Amino acid sequence: SRALESKLDLAQQLEKVWDAHRTAITRIVAVFAFLGIWEYAVRSGSVNPLFLSSPILVFERLIEVFDNGSIWPHIAASGHVAAVGVGIAVAIGVPLGIMMGRSRVVRDTLEPGIMAKYSAPTVAFLPLMMLWFGIGACSKIVLVFLGAVFVIIINTEAGVANVDRKLVETARSFCAREHDILLKIIAPAALPFSI
Repeated sequence: SRALESKLDLAQQLEKVWDAHRTAITRIVAVFAFLGIWEYAVRSGSVNPLFLSSPILVFERLIEVFDNGSIWPHIAASGHVAAVGVGIAVAIGVPLGIMMGRSRVVRDTLEPGIMAKYSAPTVAFLPLMMLWFGIGACSKIVLVFLGAVFVIIINTEAGVANVDRKLVETARSFCAREHDILLKIIAPAALPFSI
């Protein structure tokens, strides 16, 4: 009787855990199943290891390059490219998004070109970037910039457009300057959209 009760309690506890964490458990199981099938395919010879290495060998190599420090210069180079590209995108995208959100003329002028470029895949411009800027860091920075700037512009514009007009009108009624409205009302309200 006690054994049956303890089994029922365990089943109820497992059911509660399943209900609370169903999505996480399903995803974790799916990832491990995928990695297991991948490992089996390589070890059984179904896949040529020359074209696809096993996850265990990839993990061992990853530990090795972190251990001997050979990966750090590559992480630094990639981080530099990403930081510069995103930094330039923010420096250009946020002001453009604010101008588009605040001025209908600017929005009507720039929006068609921005939407046309935004709908095109950034990787499609890779051959042009390599022709124009070479194969060095510059072309990679431009590619990161193109991947980020249009998202930043569109989200900043949406954030500025969704600012509560009553706040802006109230600030104007208290003789707030346009600069103060921009910095103290519009920028904080648009920031969650931009990031």
